[in-house]
Amino acid sequence: NQDVAVLQRMYPLFRRAVNFYTHIQYSNTTDRVYHLPPTLSPEYAVVPDCNYDLSLYRWGLETIIDACENILHVADPNLGLWRDSLARLTSYPVGPDGYMIGAGMPLDYSHRHFSHLFMIYPLRTLNFSDPAAAALALRSFDHWIGMTGGLTGFARTAASAMSVMFGRREAAYTNLTLLLDDFILDNTFYREGENGECGETPPAAASAIHDWMLMAWNGVLPVFAGVYDQALPEAAFYGLRAAGAFLVSARRSNGTTLFIEVYSESGSPLRLQTDMAGPYSLTPALPHRLLPSGALEIDLPAAAHVLIVSQAVAPGPLVVAPAAGDPASFNGWGFQPAGDPLVMHPCTAAPAQTFDYDPAVPNSVIRLRDHNLCITTASCAAVDGDRLVLRPCPGTATGLEVPCGHFGNGLWTLDSNSQL
Repeated sequence: NQDVAVLQRMYPLFRRAVNFYTHIQYSNTTDRVYHLPPTLSPEYAVVPDCNYDLSLYRWGLETIIDACENILHVADPNLGLWRDSLARLTSYPVGPDGYMIGAGMPLDYSHRHFSHLFMIYPLRTLNFSDPAAAALALRSFDHWIGMTGGLTGFARTAASAMSVMFGRREAAYTNLTLLLDDFILDNTFYREGENGECGETPPAAASAIHDWMLMAWNGVLPVFAGVYDQALPEAAFYGLRAAGAFLVSARRSNGTTLFIEVYSESGSPLRLQTDMAGPYSLTPALPHRLLPSGALEIDLPAAAHVLIVSQAVAPGPLVVAPAAGDPASFNGWGFQPAGDPLVMHPCTAAPAQTFDYDPAVPNSVIRLRDHNLCITTASCAAVDGDRLVLRPCPGTATGLEVPCGHFGNGLWTLDSNSQL
């Protein structure tokens, strides 16, 4: 949020974290390059010049130098050391398959952690406008995600976010549907197989969905870069916070971004990456320009809004509202909303069937307890006064009303001849 007071409070801790690496780095007399001694790549191995730590150290140096020079305007006595360390820090160890775990150690077996890829995600310190850097990152990612056996749900959240960066919208979507289908249990609980619970996975999945809609990378805000239109034809968000102290809202329909609205809290440079067709119409009419990268740069002052629409496409209502979705794909847990038809078919020699129902809960759903019942969907059930009412369903003449006194402990038994 560009609140300098927050940075001032965090600065002493951040400074100590960066200085920790300055105490352990060393340089060879032959190349004068700074290296790191053996450190741990999480759950894999201890290795010198570990890419996990090199990524964190390089990001820390870049960030603290920028904070001193451009935000806090402080002459920290270690500023010279940090500049020198950044200039001489060794390159990331790379092998035929891309980024390695560390010096002399490739990724040789499937592994749920993406620690050796931290420079790609979540730190996003690479610039994909360099074709060589983009190709190396993609080769590294494909090598990691292509090895099977050790990947878990935790890996899928990072794979989704990185797929957005690589322009793979479908993969961004399917990595999270795979997480839901293969790792999230029916009762919404989650575990990483034999690794046990992994509390960071659900919020990491939420973060990946955020990246589908909006993320920040190299000073640019890509909007809807990860939305897979075939599965999500309607997408919208309101007031998502982005780096630079921006609040962003936008709507997309059938593969077309209809509008983007941005509020700036601090007046930071605003650069948007969008596939919205140009030329653009801005309200109010602020100075703007297209950069060589294709990003739209807008001179948006502090405490001001701007609305961006395409002059080539009618934006429709400037409204952000929940998408209707496809009810057939909903997979809620617990009592379901009323309204879906209850369809019962004659069964041959079927035993008595039992349903769950809570008469005290309005619009709660009859839940199937015996899977031998001939039933195709949920119910038309609702509480009407003191009776359970099964409303008429399509293709039936009447419904069935059963007084609540016919329920024993919230259960209702149908014999084999009952049907709607």
